Amino acid sequence: MSQAMAGVVVEHVVGRKVLLACPDFDPPFQMHTDACKTQIGVVMSQNGKPIALHSSKMNSAQQNCTVTEKVLLS
Repeated sequence: MSQAMAGVVVEHVVGRKVLLACPDFDPPFQMHTDACKTQIGVVMSQNGKPIALHSSKMNSAQQNCTVTEKVLLS
C-alpha cells in the first residue's frame, strides 16, 4: 500500500465514532481520554474491554486551549 493510500485509510478511520461492542448498562463505564497538540480521542470501556472509540482533529480555536481543556473536549 502506498503512503498516500495509507493516509486516506487513516483519515477515514480517524475522526469517526466506532462502536466495537454493544454495551451492558448495568456495570459502570470507564472513559479514557487523551489529547495532543492537534487531536483528541476517547475510548469508552467496560469490564476492561473497549466498547467504543472516537478520535478527531481539533480546529484552530480548540488548538489554543490548555491541555486540561483539550482533555475535556474529548
